[in-house]
Amino acid sequence: MLTLHVWPGEWGLPSMDPCCLAAIMYLQLALPGKFTVAHCMNPDLSPTGQLPYLQDGDVEVAPLPAILDHVSGLRDINALAGLSPTERAQLVAWSAHAELNLGDLVSHVFFSVNTNWSKLTYPALANRLPIPQRYYMPGRIRELHQPRLTTTGLWNPSASATERKPLKEAIRPRPSQTASFARAFEREKALEKARSSFDVYARRLESSVLFFSSVTSLDLIVSAHVLLLVEPPFPDNVLRDLLVNSYPTLVDHARHVLSLALPLPPPDETPSSFTGQSLLPRLLLAGQ
Repeated sequence: MLTLHVWPGEWGLPSMDPCCLAAIMYLQLALPGKFTVAHCMNPDLSPTGQLPYLQDGDVEVAPLPAILDHVSGLRDINALAGLSPTERAQLVAWSAHAELNLGDLVSHVFFSVNTNWSKLTYPALANRLPIPQRYYMPGRIRELHQPRLTTTGLWNPSASATERKPLKEAIRPRPSQTASFARAFEREKALEKARSSFDVYARRLESSVLFFSSVTSLDLIVSAHVLLLVEPPFPDNVLRDLLVNSYPTLVDHARHVLSLALPLPPPDETPSSFTGQSLLPRLLLAGQ
């Protein structure tokens, strides 16, 4: 029996992380009834310091691409699509593109947008963590996303300032027009990147139900990211509105792919153990 360790589910989805969600759906389609899902809040248990990770006997596999390769050796759902060698190469390239670009958008709305972080992401993480980890781990997890989002221009400069505000900031006057313009600029920059990414997949999908003749890993990766952009109740839901109003085919595709993987196996809710001193260094290493 394989065991897939994932970030736990929220908002009606089996995981709050897109790579974990994609892995759950892939295993359910490839090996239904032959694996279990274990909720984990400690990425230090993974061989790479990242979730998801798969246990197959004494073998531990991570991250997502390695898990898909490992499971494909047991049963490859991509092979069922009858892809040509060229299409298989395209599938690999498109999957990597989706995980990177759509992953940046998911990380942005969860970790960079202050309202979403304080009212949605932080509570979802903290409520699942034991004491004392709940007091510092959410912030450390958020910090891991900052370098990548800064590089792509999707990190809100004010996000870091919300963690620990100096006392003198409490008596400053109301934010200036310049600050409002800066927030509007950051918002439009995220929308521009989102449109460029969504356009690519909407054109690729066109009016088809799936990207190829049958479901592939690309469908699972794209749908996992789209689901985490439209299903959570974001206080700041600008990307959700963009998807629902301008890219309904992507939303319909995501929900259709999830339905193909149902019913999903119930998770093992046994709390993951923390290794204390080794947890933070492993997390920081994973973020490099």
